[in-house]
Amino acid sequence: MFDGNYSALAQIVLQPSKKFKIGFSYLNSYDVAQPIGRRFNFGGTGTNFANLSDSSLPRVLRTSAVSSNSYGAQLQFDVSPKLSLRGWFGYTAARLIGVGDADIFTYAGALVFPDLGKKGNMGAIIVGAEPYATDLPRGIDPNDSVPLHIEALYKYRLNDNIMITPGVVWLTSPNQSDNRDDIVIGVVRTTFTF
Repeated sequence: MFDGNYSALAQIVLQPSKKFKIGFSYLNSYDVAQPIGRRFNFGGTGTNFANLSDSSLPRVLRTSAVSSNSYGAQLQFDVSPKLSLRGWFGYTAARLIGVGDADIFTYAGALVFPDLGKKGNMGAIIVGAEPYATDLPRGIDPNDSVPLHIEALYKYRLNDNIMITPGVVWLTSPNQSDNRDDIVIGVVRTTFTF
């Protein structure tokens, strides 16, 4: 509680009309200094540069404590009962204690099709950028390539307790590198609700 990791989140959602919602979020967090390979034990989200775990980074960047302030905006506009436009934007100002600052961005837009096929199902097409670093301390340029995430999915409700979501994910410029081939991933997720 007094010398470890923490995150404090605040979020507000406004709904000026039945069809439109907008949300704002703020997250303040602190991650203690970590030995090599220990940052984000369960993976992390985004590129290795954004997670400060790329092996090409100097050791001091991969092991320093990190204090960060993250800001986000989310919106939803329901064009009709069968079509919704959604999107989000996130910016993180990360301070690597004793080393310098880093900027991290993420954003996406989505076409969502509620009740596609039957009530409770949902289809979606999402295009955005996974969290990526645009600036790192010590003069390190993580590359100008934006790692796009393009996804199509379909949530199929089997019953009140089980939902199956098949999808396809296409990643361009994996890990912020134009030198890597695009990746296409087939996924199936099953959600149990009790």
